[in-house]
Amino acid sequence: MSRVIDLYARQAEMLADDASSEQQVTSIKEFIEGGSWFERYFALSLSAQLLSENKQRQLSLQYAQAAMAEIPENGDQDPYVRYAKGKITSVIAQLHNLQGNTDLAILNSLEYLRLTEEDPDVIAGIDLINNLIFSHSMSRDHDALIYLSEQLLKIEKSGNSSVSGLSEFRISQVMNSTGNFGAGLSYANASLEKSTHPMVTRQAKTNKAIALMGLGRKAEALRVIEDAQIDLSPQHLLTEETSRDRLYLGFLLAQTEDRGLATKMFNRQIDVTSQKFLAINSRATTAMLADLENSRERQVEREAAAAREAHLHEVTIEKQRKLNRALIGLTALFAMATVAAIFFARFRSKMAEKLEVKTQEAASAEKLKTEFLGMISHELRTPLNAIIGISDFLTQYHGDADTRKKTSIILKGGNDLLSVVESLTDMARIDADQMSLDANDVDLAAALSRIPEPWLEKAEAKGLTFTHFIDPAITSHHIDHKRLIQCIDVILSNAVQFTQEGRVHLHITAESNAVGEVVGLNAVVADTGRGMTDLVQSRLFTPFMQADTSRKRNHMGTGLNLAIAYALAVMMGGGITVVSREGRGSEFKLSVKLGPVSQETELQTPETKIVPKAEPILPPPATIKLGPPILDTHVAPKAPLIDLMKPAVGTLGLHQAERDVSSAPLESGFKILIVDDMEPNRDILRLMLETKGHHCDEASSGSAALRRLEENRYDLMILDVHMSPMDGIETLKRIRSGRSDYSNIPVVALTADSAPSINADCMAAGADLFLMKPVRQGELLQALAYLHKTTGVRFLAQTFN
Repeated sequence: MSRVIDLYARQAEMLADDASSEQQVTSIKEFIEGGSWFERYFALSLSAQLLSENKQRQLSLQYAQAAMAEIPENGDQDPYVRYAKGKITSVIAQLHNLQGNTDLAILNSLEYLRLTEEDPDVIAGIDLINNLIFSHSMSRDHDALIYLSEQLLKIEKSGNSSVSGLSEFRISQVMNSTGNFGAGLSYANASLEKSTHPMVTRQAKTNKAIALMGLGRKAEALRVIEDAQIDLSPQHLLTEETSRDRLYLGFLLAQTEDRGLATKMFNRQIDVTSQKFLAINSRATTAMLADLENSRERQVEREAAAAREAHLHEVTIEKQRKLNRALIGLTALFAMATVAAIFFARFRSKMAEKLEVKTQEAASAEKLKTEFLGMISHELRTPLNAIIGISDFLTQYHGDADTRKKTSIILKGGNDLLSVVESLTDMARIDADQMSLDANDVDLAAALSRIPEPWLEKAEAKGLTFTHFIDPAITSHHIDHKRLIQCIDVILSNAVQFTQEGRVHLHITAESNAVGEVVGLNAVVADTGRGMTDLVQSRLFTPFMQADTSRKRNHMGTGLNLAIAYALAVMMGGGITVVSREGRGSEFKLSVKLGPVSQETELQTPETKIVPKAEPILPPPATIKLGPPILDTHVAPKAPLIDLMKPAVGTLGLHQAERDVSSAPLESGFKILIVDDMEPNRDILRLMLETKGHHCDEASSGSAALRRLEENRYDLMILDVHMSPMDGIETLKRIRSGRSDYSNIPVVALTADSAPSINADCMAAGADLFLMKPVRQGELLQALAYLHKTTGVRFLAQTFN
């Protein structure tokens, strides 16, 4: 502790000598080495504070994180540890906030509130919420801003901010941004009454002027502007001003005087906001552009593949021509004479035999193709399970930030590769005529209303204007709405990706018959991009073909998404057309048929609803004892099986089930048996579960799993489907068919095989849930939480992600 006193004595001397921040940081370095963790913590945190005051925020953040690393991990009961963690977490949250790292700022703020829950610091809490309001104002999250303002007002009753008037100023800013100008004026006046800080006073006057303009009190607003000495000259606002509030004030004032100037002011606000986002995300943008570069070798491979496909097509046509000639010749010979007819009959018999052989060979080849598709999907997903699983785990739990960052690169690459594998699998199923639709009665209006929001954000990130219209005549209909939304998203992705400036518009209308019934839907996506030539349009829906095949192209992809969307549209009774001119933008039109809603089917509404928490079927960890399994009965389970992909009346759908359990985490401490014949897969599952406090045993085969179940009692079993010599399906049948104590144990089936038949086999064998590899920790825990929550009915789905 004496070194801490020496540290602050040295700091006081440096301040008395008017030393610079760099000199003060240099003088503190000797205190960072040696001594106790508490002394090193104080030296590092003081350095972070000095660097932050000198605008060196990135370096300041590094020192703050180093200070956090000095604090013992397992000392939460020590008051010194709790004090140090709370203080430095608050500093890290503020530094992330200043750098525009909104997500990290919010996470660290929540951690600070957790650390100070037992001994709250009112002033620090007020300052922290002020920072959160600033973070959310960058993303224009109005609901979050209003909620934080309400919390700030509650806390203000117990104390004041460290800067008088700051809280009222922030709330005034929130009220103005949501259009509640009356409340904005009241809080601006309250801020002016309390504030003694010149910057807060100036900002409060700006907010007051905005509120007055919003209320139509222009004369009063002009007096406030004059009093605050705010420069609202057009030249200054359009070229130099970067404050969003003052730009907004200038926009409101210009609306009453010069609409042309108001338009320029609005565009200036958008430009300033875009520049700030681009400055924050410049590194991520640079990395993304680097990933989009494509090598010449891949281009050569695609061209060679296209050439092989064209050659194969020519060979097929030529063979067809030869076959047609042969049939014509045979017909002529049949008419020549009786002898010739006999010989022809014999020849035809031989040809029929050959044709039957060829038909059997074709059927066998189609079966082999299907089996190969499942095998290759399994073989690709199995290593991806290891890559994505361990990367996902490391990005969440590794202690080194640099390692987490580098691991996130691996995770992104794995997810991108998984997306490519899924696209290839979908295309192969379509090509083999094995793709099927899952049409249900659905509130289509609610489903379509959620499409614009993410694309609005992506368009704004590129500086584009995104507009949309959804016909109110579209209500509830019978259709596979997930595949419909997939098609619309593909077209929107194309429009946003290939439009550099201007706008993208989504226009969805209903198609009615003669009596006014809605029987179809048309979705038009128009953009102001660079357009396409006739050659590009002719091959637009051809698999593996892309519009730009040069080495300098800046958009990556397999060239499958539009082809898949076109095939799905045809399956839904419609199609996709495109109208485009080079340099004038493009217009895609998606048309599908809509069926009427059945009166006997309960309508599925794809909206988020919170349902009451069900009674858990697994007891909390403290009640776990050795004895019969938790779900044990004297007979094998006879509960009905329900496919979550096609829910019955009154039964929650798959995605609804996910939302219902998302707020009810599974308690830790359960005993789980992991069964997989590959050790890396077992290791990954063990890591995911043990970090959450569960106890895991392993078995490398079905027979080993049965022995484990005979010897121990488990609360849950995770079972891989593909194993040898006894696979997961056979293992599950033996478990369910017996009258043993473990016959009703909850089972999560796990496989890398995407074949639909696997889902049906697992359902028939008695699995409770079915997960597709690669598995992420969040998906696995969500599945276990769902099993923990449900009771009475066994649920099964093809995937739970």
